[in-house]
Amino acid sequence: MSLGIPEASPEHVVAVVDFAAMSDSVDAGFCAELADISEDHAARALEAARLLGLLAEGGSGSFRLNGLTAVLLGTGTRDQKRQIFRTHLEQFKPFEFVAARLLQGFDLHEACRQAKVRFELEPRPAVIRDVFERWGRFAGTFVGDPLVVEQSEGIDSPLASVIDKIGEDTAAAAEFISDELGPSLYIGLPEAIRNNLVRGAKKLAAKEEPRSVVQPLGIAFEDFLREVAEEVGVDVSGRNGIIQVGQELQAQGALAAKHLGFVHLIGHMRSAAEHGIDQKEQENWQITAKAVEVLLSAVLSAMRSISAYVRDQRLEL
Repeated sequence: MSLGIPEASPEHVVAVVDFAAMSDSVDAGFCAELADISEDHAARALEAARLLGLLAEGGSGSFRLNGLTAVLLGTGTRDQKRQIFRTHLEQFKPFEFVAARLLQGFDLHEACRQAKVRFELEPRPAVIRDVFERWGRFAGTFVGDPLVVEQSEGIDSPLASVIDKIGEDTAAAAEFISDELGPSLYIGLPEAIRNNLVRGAKKLAAKEEPRSVVQPLGIAFEDFLREVAEEVGVDVSGRNGIIQVGQELQAQGALAAKHLGFVHLIGHMRSAAEHGIDQKEQENWQITAKAVEVLLSAVLSAMRSISAYVRDQRLEL
């Protein structure tokens, strides 16, 4: 069965996922109106987002968010949205194949011609080439002229501008965390939580082993949830780990349902980093530098959003 590659702008793909985060489901008409584009362009963007695993079909021409990274894309900054798009794009098998062939010395058109045959893609090689080049350049996977595959492990986020300072200076790391959370929230956190957030940011900036970054961030977020529980009077003493604590808080009305997206993402990443072999998969998860950067963004975004909800009943992502 042949596979279509929609001629969709990457900016439109990100936009329709963003819109899906605002509603239980979206369709081409809804997205076209919000983005001020034609329904045809919106339909292509929705199909591209489905192809990349960011959206799932919801029936009757509608689409919904698919997975926790899609939830995070809907709540992240522009740079974070682009990075999550890059993660999904690089896991898309035809694109992964093309990038690998480029690294082997093939030119883009020839790599796309081979991908068309290998994956039974519908469009002509020239169309595949043009789409993949646009998607790849937007994501940051492809750079330069002539085009090459970006292979650095550099961090692509708000951390980037202060990365050198944070790696060496605790005060700079604390300032970064305070700026991301807001001074009042940061100052109001218990010292142990602040210290673990700063420790995690410094380890990430210093490019330490990714699992060592996950540990302090996971501890900080679970301690934060337990502080919220104490503040609102919910007993979580019998709950273990981020996910159980978060689920109990949501069941008692202390968190909004959408906050569970953060809770599950952070909890599962912590579990994958700390608990060895996955019992279902019978294999260890590999934790990458990009994954722990997403984790730091998720932890800070979740803390901001949950605090706004608990203290002011504001729905803010």
